[in-house]
Order: sequence, then C-alpha cells, then structure tokens
Amino acid sequence: AREARDHDPSKQFRDPEEEKLLDAADGGALDRDYRTIFIWQLASKVQERDVFELFTEAGKVRDVRLIIDRRTGKHKGAGYVEFYHKESVPKAILLSGREIRGFPVAVKPSEAEKNTAAALAAPALAP
Repeated sequence: AREARDHDPSKQFRDPEEEKLLDAADGGALDRDYRTIFIWQLASKVQERDVFELFTEAGKVRDVRLIIDRRTGKHKGAGYVEFYHKESVPKAILLSGREIRGFPVAVKPSEAEKNTAAALAAPALAP
C-alpha cells in the first residue's frame, strides 16, 4: 500500500538516462513548451498508457498528462504529451487523426510558449 501512495503517476514514463541529459542541458524546464503537444477529442475510456503507446511512434515520451475534472475525477478528453526531444513534435502532429481506442485524436503544438511570453511581457506593459 505504501508503494502505491509514493508512486507519482506523472513520472511513470520517465527514462533516468534521458532525465540526466535534460538536467545537464539545463534547458529542461525552459524548452519543455517546445517539446509538448496538446491532444483532444479523447474518448472517456482512454488512459495515459494508451496515449503513451501511440505517441512513442513520434519519439521518446517523457510525460503524459490528461486534464482531470475535479468534480468527477475523470479526464476531460484532452491533455498534454511531453517528449524528450523537440524534434518529436512535428512527427507527433502527423499522428493527428489516428485512433486511440476506436476514436481519432486531434493533435497540435501546446502553444504554452505564447502564455509564457505574455506573462513575461505583462510587467513591461504595466503603467
């Protein structure tokens, strides 16, 4: 029971060797947005493992995060897939329309870098 409590599901796909390379590059957090895609139109029965299995065709997956509804505890049919290498993103976008558990998934870049740029620019725009 203790193992289940200590298990962090967000780290279930992590590769220790790739993690060392990200840490050494010191760009892990900075370029995460460029290594991440947004996915939606996921069927309710889709699980993180299903998403992981499809997107390993594009490259080495670091993390899968499905957006969870706080009220129901179920995912909202959307999420994020982070890769170890940004070169995987264009390949992942080509997987848009592929089926996961019988339903086509939609894929696009995360666009989180736009949010980061807006947050950095906001203080400069303040009077």
